[in-house]
Amino acid sequence: MGSLPRGMWGYSPRTEIRMEYTRGDITISIESCNGVYEPSDDSILLADNVLPSGRILEVGCGTGLVSILCRKMGFYVEAVDINPAAVECTLANARRNGVELKAHTSDLFGSVTGKFNTVIFNPPYLPVEEDLPGSEQWAGGPDGFKVVRRFLTDLPRFMDKGGKCYIVLSDLANIDLLMSESRGFSFRTLASRKLFFERLLLMEVSIRVS
Repeated sequence: MGSLPRGMWGYSPRTEIRMEYTRGDITISIESCNGVYEPSDDSILLADNVLPSGRILEVGCGTGLVSILCRKMGFYVEAVDINPAAVECTLANARRNGVELKAHTSDLFGSVTGKFNTVIFNPPYLPVEEDLPGSEQWAGGPDGFKVVRRFLTDLPRFMDKGGKCYIVLSDLANIDLLMSESRGFSFRTLASRKLFFERLLLMEVSIRVS
């Protein structure tokens, strides 16, 4: 989501804005699409630090940066987004970068089947209630966890017990509250990025072994 709400910065109707991202010996070229969130600080935090393995599912793929990166690393990737334009954008950017991956429209896990070793999610995490065009991309409800709670409830059905989930959160929300509610999971801060009014945290989440 980035250092400003998506409707103020990342969410843009412009087209053909090209960015290049490099991790190690992999370089990816991304073009934006109408009505699809452009890669920003949170996307880069994910791309720089995600540790993919096995079968990979990205929920909320946007322009496809992270999914394409994982595919270029040699992994099987399934990418989903509630926004059909994002799915088309991901597929177009995948072709642009010479890779193939599976992408389809889904409200979180709604049309997903099977289990994955790595699940990636850049959710709407800002603790605000908005009703504006595109606000579903950044508005996480009064405490920031409206969508995240739904995601975590269903996550064990789609992630291997030994798998890892990578999720971006903001310290503007009460992350300790989320962790105390989510007793079935273990949380670890993998990386963070300080912005001018918040700190973005990349959390590694695993299913707690009882």
